[in-house]
Amino acid sequence: MEGRLPLMFMTAEWGMISQELMKRGILVTTGVKERLLALRNPIEVLDQGGKIGFERGMLSIDVLNEMVDLAGNTAPNEVEKIRQPIGRTIAPVNEPEPVKIQYRNNLPDWSEKDFSGMATDVDNDILIHYDITGNSTTEGKMGHIQACFNDRLESIRKMIVKNSRLPRKPQEIGRLNIEYQRYQGYENLAVAIGLVNDPRHTKNGHLMFGLEDETGEMNCLLTIRQGDDRDRMHEQVVEAGLMPD
Repeated sequence: MEGRLPLMFMTAEWGMISQELMKRGILVTTGVKERLLALRNPIEVLDQGGKIGFERGMLSIDVLNEMVDLAGNTAPNEVEKIRQPIGRTIAPVNEPEPVKIQYRNNLPDWSEKDFSGMATDVDNDILIHYDITGNSTTEGKMGHIQACFNDRLESIRKMIVKNSRLPRKPQEIGRLNIEYQRYQGYENLAVAIGLVNDPRHTKNGHLMFGLEDETGEMNCLLTIRQGDDRDRMHEQVVEAGLMPD
């Protein structure tokens, strides 16, 4: 209980000072508040404000020092603060030393000069020698594979356009991805022709698949109609596998 007495005394004293400041219309900062608490007779110091032309407003530390000087012997400088040790030191703890942070390029185990070249300097013409899974039936350069994909897609596109009645003119998937906000809602239609990737069904039976052309890829969802509108004969719309030559 003895250790709490100075705190209770200081709190009660500040309540008295705070009321006096409000009565006089004076605002103080944290630094001024601490200085007022350190005075033996802060009210008498505040009474000196009229002598230096300060009546109300924000009380600065400089103005407060002038008031303390005018108060003279009636308000000794500061109250001696009683500090008692609250424990004993068993093992001193050293201050932590600052850690020098190094960036990756400055680390001793990594240097750009250790490498013969940058990744951007390497020719990106890829040659596929073999497939480690043993399931691939394709071999050749990447350019040949892309040419085969584009040629196959172009043949399918021409066949669909020729033999089908499409509600809209087919558009590139890359353009549809950019302008997708124009096609929000069931009344806005868009047509795209591409190759189907990764067909799968949801737990409710809806079909999800990716549609890809030479400009990009988009995810599609085909919902299954319920009730009388359901046509089971036409639900098989996607088949996975190789096309015949």
